[in-house]
Parts: sequence; C-alpha cells; structure tokens
Amino acid sequence: MKAERLENGLIRLSGPIWKDEFLEERLKPWIA
Repeated sequence: MKAERLENGLIRLSGPIWKDEFLEERLKPWIA
C-alpha cells in the first residue's frame, strides 16, 4: 500500500515535468 502510494505520487510529480519538457521540445523550433 505504501509503495503504491509513493508510486502514484511520483507519477503525479513527474507527469507535469514530463509534459513541460515535451512542450518545450515541441516549441523550440518555433521559438528558435
């Protein structure tokens, strides 16, 4: 149960970070 909660927490934390990195990579050609 504890490990499951930790995993969900990590997914929640890494989710927005991954999305931001993905968006940054997609936007770079337009910004550059």
